[in-house]
Order: sequence, then structure tokens, then C-alpha cells
Amino acid sequence: MFRWPPARALLADWEYDARALLGQFRSRAARRPHDSRFAELAGEPLTDRDAARWYAHRETAAFQPSVRRFHHPTAGELHLC
Repeated sequence: MFRWPPARALLADWEYDARALLGQFRSRAARRPHDSRFAELAGEPLTDRDAARWYAHRETAAFQPSVRRFHHPTAGELHLC
């Protein structure tokens, strides 16, 4: 989501999806404050400027199934559950 630059163009709602994913991660990490794996995992996406800014806002989100919209270069608009 954050480390693969084409994701921003491929995902139609990239910012919304990225913020939701980051919020879900933060929510899970808060449930296990002594689990060092969350700190290790957080370091990688936080090298992204947007992810670091959003993470600093301390937003959390519960998991919700959703439809992801993609702008595929040859197949066009895709909606996947």
C-alpha cells in the first residue's frame, strides 16, 4: 500500500483505503502494546510521508469488509470484494 508506488494510481480510493488500513493496524497494535512485532512492522510504512503524517494523528479503525476499486491499465475499472 505504501511501499509500492503504483498502488496510488491503481487503487481508485487509495487515500481512503490507505488511511483505513493504517487505522486498522494501529487498532490491532494498541491491543498488544508489548508485542514488538507491531513496532517492527510500523517502521516500514512510516517511511512514507503520508503514512507517517496519518499515523501521528493516532486514528484507529475497526476492520470492515469493503469493495476495493481499481484502475487497471488494460481491464479498466474493477470492483473487488
